[in-house]
Amino acid sequence: MSVTGSIVRYFRMNRRDLAYLKFILEGYDNMSLLSTVDAREGIVSLTIPAGFTADMAALVTALQQEIELTELPPDAVIPNSPPLQTGYAG
Repeated sequence: MSVTGSIVRYFRMNRRDLAYLKFILEGYDNMSLLSTVDAREGIVSLTIPAGFTADMAALVTALQQEIELTELPPDAVIPNSPPLQTGYAG
């Protein structure tokens, strides 16, 4: 999956749910790329191609009903991160 034109969203989650999240996202082939930013703190990133932002927003909302998945502003994860590269809505 190319990251050109993609957005990055950061989340804090319970580490025990990481395998479940990975399993669900694998079912949506090429809709996002899951990366672990800080395993100890349970911080992950989702890189989402521009054409899938609405679909992923809906999926994230649905997942938040099942597991702890709290969106983080990018500057809380990566200091001095430019806000335009992310999908963080506050």
